[in-house]
Amino acid sequence: ILLNSILTAVILHIRTYILNYKQIKNHNNTFKYKDKQKASEWSKEHFAVNIREKLISGTSETTLSPKALATREQAAKMMKVLFDK
Repeated sequence: ILLNSILTAVILHIRTYILNYKQIKNHNNTFKYKDKQKASEWSKEHFAVNIREKLISGTSETTLSPKALATREQAAKMMKVLFDK
């Protein structure tokens, strides 16, 4: 379980840096999810960039689930979307 959590964080970092993103000053308004405050402070900018670039989406229209573990299917989808860009 810890490995999956670490993998999710690493994927977010790698994709963000590969995109060569512009810093987002106000990431709190970047995504609309009700549970966005549950995201760790260090990860909020990464989530914002990846959501803006449509590389990730929430687990529903209103839920991000930032502390949830990524499934193999979700990880595969993230990698496919990244490499298709």
